[in-house]
Amino acid sequence: YNVPFDHEMQDLVRQACEESGIDMKLCLAVIQKETSFRNIMGDNGNSYGYMQIQKKWHQARMDKLGVTDLMDPLGNFRVGCDLLAAHLSYLELEDALTKYNSGHTGASKYAATVIEYMNNMEVEQ
Repeated sequence: YNVPFDHEMQDLVRQACEESGIDMKLCLAVIQKETSFRNIMGDNGNSYGYMQIQKKWHQARMDKLGVTDLMDPLGNFRVGCDLLAAHLSYLELEDALTKYNSGHTGASKYAATVIEYMNNMEVEQ
């Protein structure tokens, strides 16, 4: 994909997406919205990595997946994709994205932006 990740990083995203059954474009669009493809701490140190995972809400998910370091790219992608898959198992895309971001469902600017990024993402030639 035409994103600022090299092939090695894209392979890690692909691995996490395949494991959880998430569309890679969706995962990349969430990463773009959350951190613009940067592995950073957010929310005053409460959100970790590319997909901005909060340990306080997702420790059980981390334990289930064997993820101990949310700043490790693959671990971060695995937890984020697993969370998206859980939401998508019972919600439509817009509600799932809003819930990923805020814990609530419904229409949101966040979801609209992620969907726009996803729809505009191109495969690298």
